[in-house]
Amino acid sequence: MKKRMTKIVSAVLTLTIALTLAPIGVVPAATEPQSPVAALESMAAEFESNLAAAQAIIDTGGFLVPVASEDEPSAVIANLESMAAEFEKNLEDAQEIMDAGGFLADIGEVAEGSIPISDRAELEAIKNNLSGTYHLTADIDLSGTDWVPIGSSSSRAFTGVFDGQGHKISNLTITGDDYEYNGLFGYVENATIKNIGLVDTHIDVTSTSSRTYAGGIAGYAPSSSSSVTIENCYNTGSVTASSTDDDSYAGGILGYAYFDDSSTLTIENCYNTGDVSASDSAGGIVGYAPSSSSSVTIENCYNTGDISASGDTGGIFGYARDSTLTIENCYNTGDISAFSSYYSYAGGLAGSVYSSSSVTIESCYNTGDVTASSSDSSYAGGIAGSAGAGDSSSLMLAECYKTGEVSTSS
Repeated sequence: MKKRMTKIVSAVLTLTIALTLAPIGVVPAATEPQSPVAALESMAAEFESNLAAAQAIIDTGGFLVPVASEDEPSAVIANLESMAAEFEKNLEDAQEIMDAGGFLADIGEVAEGSIPISDRAELEAIKNNLSGTYHLTADIDLSGTDWVPIGSSSSRAFTGVFDGQGHKISNLTITGDDYEYNGLFGYVENATIKNIGLVDTHIDVTSTSSRTYAGGIAGYAPSSSSSVTIENCYNTGSVTASSTDDDSYAGGILGYAYFDDSSTLTIENCYNTGDVSASDSAGGIVGYAPSSSSSVTIENCYNTGDISASGDTGGIFGYARDSTLTIENCYNTGDISAFSSYYSYAGGLAGSVYSSSSVTIESCYNTGDVTASSSDSSYAGGIAGSAGAGDSSSLMLAECYKTGEVSTSS
């Protein structure tokens, strides 16, 4: 009986953690009366109440089943077991919506005065007005010819608003060494990109003479006294960046971000399911973000692709430094590996983070395996490979857990 009670309580605690962390506003089809995530959230209060009742019995030394009839579970445990099956079913339904290419948040209305885009030619024409406001009116297939990223340099950055309106861009392909900044958008600054899904992306770029930046949505995002927002977007293809001097950075959503002077980077309700790799830093959502006096927030995001790099590697973030960094309600299920002849850092959520202000990683989890190897020093963690904060700053890791294997070798 003690073994049975232990298994039940263990299952209850595991489900309670998942219930707290996993739901991320999945938007169901209009014909469904209630989304799986909404059902999960409505169950939370009742589930917690039953857990509290069970815990109260345990704390007072009581038995969870009547002694006179040990084969019949009490009402509390019976209810918990019934809810466990329903809970798992709702999780499966929610995952099916995500696997089918669903968006994690409401799409919203088209901005007044926005320019409609319905085909490849009109999408390419954004280069002629990089500060405009645009929205898609149809899915676009980019098969046949390699894509030329929108925004090619600091003087030719995309600074406008792009709203995909829940449409998809498929078969975006960029190969070779033609561009330094790679993605649907190459170089973005003070811009907003939202409500767009990238399907079957194939980015495989290299450089023999300079740094290389690659991300499904955007390759490079610098900002000074301004903001960049990427919301309700996803990528389902692979992103690879390499260079002969190891200065390459890749992310499923954004490759590289540099912010200073009270700038802000916000990425929310985004996910990546493709593999990501780089010869320097790689992340499922963001590859690399060295910033100063800025705010970086990654919220309600997840990654299921395998992430690998020779330096800093993480399921959500490869590397972040010197900013107010917040990673909240995010998770990773892909395998994470960092390998280097010098230092390597690998983390289920973040490879390496350091801030002179504050670092917060909250309500997050990792189920992927994490491996770091180096001929010198290697660091690996289920949540973060390395995390630090300055003397006058704070570091908080709260309500997080990992289940994957963690290993290092030097």
